[in-house]
Order: sequence, then C-alpha cells, then structure tokens
Amino acid sequence: MRDAAVRQKVLPGGNLPARGLKGPPERGSLRLSAMWCQDLIKRLAVWVFYAVGALAIAYLALYAYAMSRGQPFVPGDPIHIFRKPDAPSYS
Repeated sequence: MRDAAVRQKVLPGGNLPARGLKGPPERGSLRLSAMWCQDLIKRLAVWVFYAVGALAIAYLALYAYAMSRGQPFVPGDPIHIFRKPDAPSYS
C-alpha cells in the first residue's frame, strides 16, 4: 500500500518517478541528474521552436511589407563570372 503512494510522489522538477522506483532519488544521484538534464533539453527544445517560429513570422512580415510597398523588386547588376581562356575543357 505504501509503495503505491510513494510511486505517485512528484519529484523536484515536476517529473514523476520511473516505474518500480521505491521513492524519490537522493540528492546528487545519477537518476536525479539524468532527469534534470532531460528537463533542460526539453526546455531548450521549446525555446528553439519558439525562436524558429519568431524568425518565420518576422520573415513573413518583411515579405508582406515588401509586397505592400508597390515597387517591383528589381535586382541590381548581374554577377559576371569569367573563365580563364587557357583553362582545360572537361566536357
């Protein structure tokens, strides 16, 4: 009966313990360290997802601004790539 109550105890960081765990791990244990690292990676992934979304929204806003200005997009001078006349022909 007591084991079921201990398994439902929430560990620091908001994670539930793994199945079969007899109680919360001791401070400084490998299991607590692994859970902390996993929580950190999840938080980092969420922030990376937010950053990519913010960049996408900024790009779309910039595109909408460029289209609403009414001026056609005209590129500048073309890039001239010259080939040496004495270079070997591989074709």
